Amino acid sequence: MLEDAGDDPFVRAVADLLALDAKRETYVRRWQQLETQLFAIATPLGMDCDEACRSNIFKARVMRKLSRAISDADRELEAQAGRLAAERAGSVAGALAKLKLGIQVQGPYDWRCSALDLLRGGLAELLELTGVEEAGS
Repeated sequence: MLEDAGDDPFVRAVADLLALDAKRETYVRRWQQLETQLFAIATPLGMDCDEACRSNIFKARVMRKLSRAISDADRELEAQAGRLAAERAGSVAGALAKLKLGIQVQGPYDWRCSALDLLRGGLAELLELTGVEEAGS
């Protein structure tokens, strides 16, 4: 869907943000793998989870670096998603991209502030751009 949008700057901005989200997810999965490996090393040493994570073990150091990258990506995603939620999509492709971003930003876990704004805005703009009346209105 986003690949077919051509030169729509809104769609490009959403695609860039979705790419950042995918990168963040890669960091999270790598952090989880390292956590498992770290605990396999730390348990025989008698270290608890907190001690292992604060230790100078290489895997713990990499996990801390990944944690910072994940936090940075979270902040960037939330800021850019909020900016895009406030921006009006000027095309059907843009409205669909806004809906896709809202679903992606929300994810399966904790509610994100900008997700509802993206979903509401994307739906309203899609209805307006297509001339379809909302059911129950």
